[in-house]
Amino acid sequence: MKKKIIPAILFFFLVPSLIYFTGGCDDSGVEEKGDHITGYITFTDTNLTAGGFYAISMYENKTNPFNFNPLRSDALTMTKNGNQYICYFKFSGVASGSYYFAVTFNKTPPDTTRVPPVLGTRGCDTNHNCTAHKLIVFPNYSYEDCNILSWTDTTKKLN
Repeated sequence: MKKKIIPAILFFFLVPSLIYFTGGCDDSGVEEKGDHITGYITFTDTNLTAGGFYAISMYENKTNPFNFNPLRSDALTMTKNGNQYICYFKFSGVASGSYYFAVTFNKTPPDTTRVPPVLGTRGCDTNHNCTAHKLIVFPNYSYEDCNILSWTDTTKKLN
């Protein structure tokens, strides 16, 4: 009888403890790490540019950040909704720090010697005279969204 009780005790205490301390089987959990940002981009015109892709881009927290190449750019999948383009994005895997976010147009193949045109920024959208670009601090435990209005026409770039 004692031989059956010990494995049962181990099973009922050891397995739940392992699940609790390792995070369980599903890593997506309700409380996600604050290493991401989500949002919607609404394009205010429909003059799409060929030869590259539209992206959400992350910039360093420094003076005139949009005059430099972004730290990272993730391609956007745009959908036509009536007479405008929109897209949802999730930008994941962001290291701790403060960053600016903008919509950019990136050439294909990539040209690292050329700063991509910024078409809209978090905090200023498409306003050419705005200087109140908004920093987003990571970890993003406030789950702040990053909704941006943006141009598609690269001749209207902000930088």
